[in-house]
Amino acid sequence: MDAGRENGRTGAPRFESYPERLVREAIERGEFDDNPYAGRPLPLGRPGDEKPWIVERLEREDLSGVLPEGLRALRALRRERAARDGERSDGHGQDDDPHE
Repeated sequence: MDAGRENGRTGAPRFESYPERLVREAIERGEFDDNPYAGRPLPLGRPGDEKPWIVERLEREDLSGVLPEGLRALRALRRERAARDGERSDGHGQDDDPHE
């Protein structure tokens, strides 16, 4: 293919970034030949899944020490509410507030 007509465009040759070059060279060496996901989508979850893949990854990595103070407080509050709601749905803690 003519370098000036790469991707069907005319003019200057297309610039290849460093990551693109690394991937191209790895493909040429055959490093992706045994890829179990070749020709299939990566299992990143689907729209409407209970949790997006990034949320599951963040939970797995336990990044609680790097969160800003406000987000740590919000996370703690949500956990307390979830625990309290779980107790009420189990039939415990129903005497806490007679107006509920």
